[in-house]
Amino acid sequence: MPDLVEKRQSARHSIKLPFLYKRKAPEPGLTGVGWTHNLSEDGGCLELTDRLKAPSALQVLFQTDKGGLDLSAVVVWAAVVRPEGSGILHGVAFPDLAPDQRQALRELLRSGG
Repeated sequence: MPDLVEKRQSARHSIKLPFLYKRKAPEPGLTGVGWTHNLSEDGGCLELTDRLKAPSALQVLFQTDKGGLDLSAVVVWAAVVRPEGSGILHGVAFPDLAPDQRQALRELLRSGG
């Protein structure tokens, strides 16, 4: 079996931020809260209370000390690797960031949250 190599375009930053999310597809309407584990300009690892299947589309609102950062995200994987009673880890990608969103995300990553 070949080794799987993950290809990331940008470095991940360990950062713990609260966020709100709303599923846009395949079944719109589910909302919840979660915490980031790490983020990059391309995606991150998010802890959610609900397990979402890939490729669920989400709207994610990160809560920062400079206000909210509203981004579209797509779930690319989900894994239960946390102790029972904890959240479920999800890998997400940010496929369609506008230039101002990318700049705001860069500033967030530089500031450490």
